[in-house]
Amino acid sequence: MTLLHSGNSGARQTRKARKADSEILSEGRKANCYLSTALSMEYCFTVVNCILGLMWLEEPHEKPEATSS
Repeated sequence: MTLLHSGNSGARQTRKARKADSEILSEGRKANCYLSTALSMEYCFTVVNCILGLMWLEEPHEKPEATSS
């Protein structure tokens, strides 16, 4: 009887361990997704800033006249 109980306990612990492993993997996937999204957004902002900077350089700008006193 004790052996049977011990076997059930082992199976229960295995299920708990598998559940814990799947939760860890799930959290890892979420973290990876957040990191990927953050890097994508940073890349997007960099590209937009670069384009805006180039557009600003293309526009003719008047130099402010120096006022002599």
